[in-house]
Amino acid sequence: DPRRFMLINLRMQCYKCNTHNSGMRAEYRQRLIEEIGIDQVDWLECDINHKSLKEQYPEISDIKAETAKYRKLASK
Repeated sequence: DPRRFMLINLRMQCYKCNTHNSGMRAEYRQRLIEEIGIDQVDWLECDINHKSLKEQYPEISDIKAETAKYRKLASK
């Protein structure tokens, strides 16, 4: 699912909550609504809005460019 890699959807979560509590999805969704608003959350949850990863990055050069972008963001 490409949404797990979208910056708008990325949040830190402790190991226990993520693994033992299945990500605490209801709490995560509520917190996301508080942070970005219900319209953005509805957009994220709608499958029609998101292409598959193969459609988004058909060539290896596309994947490398996207990886470089995230590495740059992570180094800040």
